[in-house]
Amino acid sequence: MDRRLFIAYGLTLVIWIGEIPTFKRRPEARPVDRGSIGVVRRLFGAGYLGAFLYRYWLVADDSLARAHVLRALELGPWDVPVGAALVVAGTLFRNWAVRTLGRYFTRTVQVSDDQPVVERGPYRWLRHPSYTGGALAAGGVGVALGSVVTVVAILVPVAIAYAVRIPIEEQALVETLGDRYRDYMKRTWRLIPFLY
Repeated sequence: MDRRLFIAYGLTLVIWIGEIPTFKRRPEARPVDRGSIGVVRRLFGAGYLGAFLYRYWLVADDSLARAHVLRALELGPWDVPVGAALVVAGTLFRNWAVRTLGRYFTRTVQVSDDQPVVERGPYRWLRHPSYTGGALAAGGVGVALGSVVTVVAILVPVAIAYAVRIPIEEQALVETLGDRYRDYMKRTWRLIPFLY
């Protein structure tokens, strides 16, 4: 088996283990997910599948006809350690966000009238730091797989998933929390400080 594939499998396992703290329920909250968790799961799955299949294909058929074009898209000898560092950093950042929200963090979008606007930890700057961490970790797997193609294969579906999910979540929070959340939105970025 290709070394990068083996390491990328291990890094994906690290991400999955890092998701354990996110499996929580809030029986008092209203579900307002509108199916976005399914979209996120399917798009993440498609991204990972595409990246891994590309790597398999590249390893299985190393013909000279493709080698020149595809080898130019490979990242280099630093890809595995940098990818691993991104996975660990993204997973830790996501878990920091989950711990900061505490019982208010759920995998599906849920709201309750007693819900506070949390502005500590990573939420001082970002409204969705768990998504930032998730994207960073996912991108790290793409980097560890060693190609620009694998990075794009993972990050494009992740970006689409979050583009679907974030408006649903923010609309639910504005409808439930009103001006408190609107004011918070004016002071923070969605995913990346100073950019977005």
